[in-house]
Amino acid sequence: MRRKVYIKDLAFGMYVDELDRPWIEPPFLFQGFPIRKHEELDQLAQHCEFVYVYDQRSETVKHPKPAAHRFQTAQLNIAQKQSNHPRQDHHRLLAKIRSIKKIYDQSHDYITKVLEDVQFDRTFNVNDGKALVEKLTDSVIKNDNALMLIS
Repeated sequence: MRRKVYIKDLAFGMYVDELDRPWIEPPFLFQGFPIRKHEELDQLAQHCEFVYVYDQRSETVKHPKPAAHRFQTAQLNIAQKQSNHPRQDHHRLLAKIRSIKKIYDQSHDYITKVLEDVQFDRTFNVNDGKALVEKLTDSVIKNDNALMLIS
């Protein structure tokens, strides 16, 4: 069952299925996650008034697990560098996502073509692959969140 829960009523183990705002606004990387840390509750309190909890995916947790034993909800560094102009920050983030998506799409097309060429015993241009790897590497060096966004 999916139900609306106010932030003050959240507990460890509850599976947050939806926020009271678009997912791109708060610093959560993934859409949907179980609450397992105090930091996640704090982040939710900073950004939301209520959330929707999906009971079937919720867990029974008496104490939060240590961070080393679970995948942590990641924050994009762009959220930490926000100015007093959230619309500008939002547009900058969208521009970065579009740029990374373009490189991802090019890489996907290249890999598909290479696999097809190998299947039909054709030659392919390795230099195109090297150029794409350089673009991906540059993206990750310029923006440490690029790798997370790509994956």
